[in-house]
Amino acid sequence: MSTFHTSFDTNTVNVNVLIASLGSTLRNKKDALENVHTRIQFANTEFQTFISSKIDKLYEDLAVENKIMDKISVKIENVKVLLVKLAHANRRIDDLLSKKDAMKSCIADVHAYLNNFNETRDTLITKSVRKHLVDKLRPVFAMLNRMEGVSESGTLPK
Repeated sequence: MSTFHTSFDTNTVNVNVLIASLGSTLRNKKDALENVHTRIQFANTEFQTFISSKIDKLYEDLAVENKIMDKISVKIENVKVLLVKLAHANRRIDDLLSKKDAMKSCIADVHAYLNNFNETRDTLITKSVRKHLVDKLRPVFAMLNRMEGVSESGTLPK
């Protein structure tokens, strides 16, 4: 029984040594895992901070872009208003040019009648020319009246 006892004591010592060695190894592994866990938490915090700063920067950029888009929108509206004004001005110019052409035509007719009137001294022809002049000058006086306030009379000065 003494061998059994000796064998038991030896085995007990060996098991205790193995348990102590295993405990030491497990503590080392636990410390290493805690160290890794701490580094991962630190890296995660840094990463979240980095991502948050990038998201904040994107929001700032978006706000700047929205301000720029608002300014561009206002400028586009101003350009549209100016285009409408330009189209109106072009229509007005075209209208004035057509009136100018009509006035030139009337003035040319009046000039021709006056030349004819100067060449003849007959009262019947004078009355006829006077009537034609009144008919031709009436639209001219009407246009001038609308444009510049010239009175629209149907009679010629004598």
